[in-house]
Amino acid sequence: MPRRGCRPTDPQGGGLTAERQEFRGRLRLEAAERFGRGETNAVIARHLRVSVRSVQRWRWGLGRGL
Repeated sequence: MPRRGCRPTDPQGGGLTAERQEFRGRLRLEAAERFGRGETNAVIARHLRVSVRSVQRWRWGLGRGL
């Protein structure tokens, strides 16, 4: 049973268009490069214009191999 407040990942992209999925994928790749440079979540979020929470989820997923 999933933890309270957690949503399962939608393998079809959560209703996003193919173009939007590709755009989000590029953001995640750039975030991953910045993780490697040791940048903080807040700095990455500001640069990519996304929420800090999104960056936290990407970092967590990358650490878990997702």
